Amino acid sequence: MFDNTQTTYAENLSDEMKVFYSKYLITYAEPELYHDQFGQQHDIPKNGGKDIEFRKYSPLAKAMTPLTEGVTPAGNSLKVSTITSRVAQYGDYIELSDMLLLTAIDNNMLQATELLGAQAGRTSDEITKRVLGAGTNVLYAGGRTSRAALTASDKLTSTEIRNAVRILRKFNAKPFADGCYVAIISPDTAYDLMSDTMWVDVAKYVNPEHMYKGEIGKLYGVRFVETTEALQFKGAGAAGIDVNGTLVIAQNAYGTTKIEGGGLEHFVKQLGSSGAADPLNQRATVGWKLTKTAEILVNEYMVRIESGSTFSGEGDWESTLTWDGHTDSVGPSISVEDMSVAAGSTKALAVKTVPAGAKVTFTSATTAKATVDENGVVTGVASGTSVITAKINIEGVEYTDTCTVTVTS
Repeated sequence: MFDNTQTTYAENLSDEMKVFYSKYLITYAEPELYHDQFGQQHDIPKNGGKDIEFRKYSPLAKAMTPLTEGVTPAGNSLKVSTITSRVAQYGDYIELSDMLLLTAIDNNMLQATELLGAQAGRTSDEITKRVLGAGTNVLYAGGRTSRAALTASDKLTSTEIRNAVRILRKFNAKPFADGCYVAIISPDTAYDLMSDTMWVDVAKYVNPEHMYKGEIGKLYGVRFVETTEALQFKGAGAAGIDVNGTLVIAQNAYGTTKIEGGGLEHFVKQLGSSGAADPLNQRATVGWKLTKTAEILVNEYMVRIESGSTFSGEGDWESTLTWDGHTDSVGPSISVEDMSVAAGSTKALAVKTVPAGAKVTFTSATTAKATVDENGVVTGVASGTSVITAKINIEGVEYTDTCTVTVTS
């Protein structure tokens, strides 16, 4: 571990190179953002705490009362509800040895940045996908009533697409600017759907200028974006087949944070920048840090269609909703509650994790006030407060939450 948290870049890296590397990282992250591109985009709340508010405006009722001549009506007012979401940080880095850098430092820096940028993009997209995968508006192909009942013959057809469109219209969900909804679909599911006679391939668009990233065609007022990162529930169907999830989305269904403006940061530490921890100037690092959250704003504005496919059971790609042997439609998370404890006494933290039983690590910011052991048991030391951080690591991605422990005398 490098003790160099106060410096983002070493002094011998020019401002021009810092900007270049940062833009290079974002350039390679953006192509991976399939799920992020259709949500409300919000800036990271600088100096505003860890929570971000997504605002939702309620529609106005029809004004059916006739006006009275010369009388000003009562008028109306905006009704706003807010959904609060807590941002979290994710990141990774690559260590480069002095021997590796000896021949061509810029080439290695660029290669590392390219790989890290793609990793950052996939991580950001995965976070959003796991949130969207927990939506409650669900259709099952083939007339099935549950995920466990789906078979390989229950393929996605135009019937389910038309039904999803009907549901969205029923809830007055707004399509995107071109009048179409958007669906995020896997290659396996797309293979089955593209055999429909009404399918319009992207190559046959009348106006192909404004296509979405990954767009492959449209059907019944829905434009389809294909990605191998689409929802999949591994082994969750009948006879253990893999179930594919296709998200049909309207405007304002969900919100997420931007990668620009501090959402995604790039860090370059040159040889020797860690001081005494690298006395022989043997290590340099390149890394990224993502500050991110995503939240469903209106469940009715998004429909998840679950289906089998011609290729169900082949295991073509890893289910990204499977971790440590657990399969669920809700992504990993951790929450820990504030509490109080008397000085000289002990008390266990109330911690909830998804998946249940995930290994949690704890740290106390002010051990002079309270300490915490590996089991989450807090010991009050002296009157005051300490912030406790709880963390889980699922498939290399860290999830954290914090609480405040108040120690009473």
